[in-house]
Amino acid sequence: MGKKMNIFYRALIIFLLLINFCNAKELRVTVPDMPVFKGNPFTGLGSPTIYTWSALFDALTWVDKEGSVKPSLATKWKNIDPNTWRFHLRSNVIFHNKEPFNSKAVLTTINWLKSEPGKITTTGKDIDAIIESAKIISPHIIEIRTYNPDAILPANISEMHIPAPNSWKELGAEKFALSPSGTGPFKIINWTENGVKMNVFSDSWRPSKNIKYLTIFEVPERIGRVQALLSNQTDIAIGLAYDDIEIIEDAGYKTMLEPAPLVSALQFVSIRPNEPFSDKRVRIAANLAVNRNLIAQTILKNIAIPANQPAANHSYGFNPQIKNYPFDPHRAKILLDEAGYPNGFKGRMEVAIEATVPAALETQIQVASDLRKIGIKLDVIPIQFASWLRKWYGGPLSKSVDFPEMFSLNIVLGPQLDVGRIFRTHSCEKKINGN
Repeated sequence: MGKKMNIFYRALIIFLLLINFCNAKELRVTVPDMPVFKGNPFTGLGSPTIYTWSALFDALTWVDKEGSVKPSLATKWKNIDPNTWRFHLRSNVIFHNKEPFNSKAVLTTINWLKSEPGKITTTGKDIDAIIESAKIISPHIIEIRTYNPDAILPANISEMHIPAPNSWKELGAEKFALSPSGTGPFKIINWTENGVKMNVFSDSWRPSKNIKYLTIFEVPERIGRVQALLSNQTDIAIGLAYDDIEIIEDAGYKTMLEPAPLVSALQFVSIRPNEPFSDKRVRIAANLAVNRNLIAQTILKNIAIPANQPAANHSYGFNPQIKNYPFDPHRAKILLDEAGYPNGFKGRMEVAIEATVPAALETQIQVASDLRKIGIKLDVIPIQFASWLRKWYGGPLSKSVDFPEMFSLNIVLGPQLDVGRIFRTHSCEKKINGN
């Protein structure tokens, strides 16, 4: 990857939630943290934001866990020439504020995501790199033109939620986030101090049949979410640890384990010249120093597996021919010596506190311990995800951002399960407009 920030991968994480269905009319969901930007659906893709946004919004398509693209607000699509796709939109759909869903809503969304404020968002980075333009053919037919032939555009746009266009224009992104309007089965009643309350949107094209009220609330501490479940204060607890399974199941509750579309990783800042990680030999040494198998067996209880590429094995682009890095600290020390660091070096490793990834902090601490044994002495500094996100948007070359030598990063492959996405979004030398 040259001078881009290189990554060494530690585990394919399994998504863990625990369920207690006691309330027929109200569903209560406990999450580690709420979306940083509340109801702005373009500012994140992973857990826990997806639980809030999937209740409020829809995209044109969605991708199931096997990677198949399914209709959502678009009912069918066709590749009419190498760079152009035609989408037929669902009719008789309205937003929470009664605006009609149509081609105008899709065009408004695309145009904003390609604007200066839009293209810096998580979704905007993807859309601006792929889509050149969009054109309304009829109220329920729209054509989307890409910079280059894109065989999986229907999957790629599954991350593009569609907000009510007039409300988005009138309020702007910040105010819209406080009073969002989508086409999903639930609409906002109010944001609370630690979450959000919603009620069913009976005019939704996919209405909730049994649940009338949805409450999503934040409990940052894992033990707090366990206790909320056991004391019947919540029906679903998101982001628990493997050690919680026995306690919960002994209490009569159900545990669900699903493969998560992500690779949990640590990322080197390698584009700053004259720093240790700008040397490929140092980056290889760091990879050789980490005992991934031991981490998977002990900390992650053999539920997660070591990863050797930025891809889950059920995602597009996964290469089964790539071999794992061996655990070889002796070779790692030789490489550090060759690179001019016979005594190692010091630095920082910032770890985002993301409780939706089980044992994340414990794993990163073990990685730092392995690195210290070859002389790479990194102070592990936990930071809140909101602070991490602001740094990520600033970038490691920003003079206003104090970037560490290494930081944690979850490579989210969902919703499209496409490995190509990370090269548009996770590199410090990200290219735009397909170039």
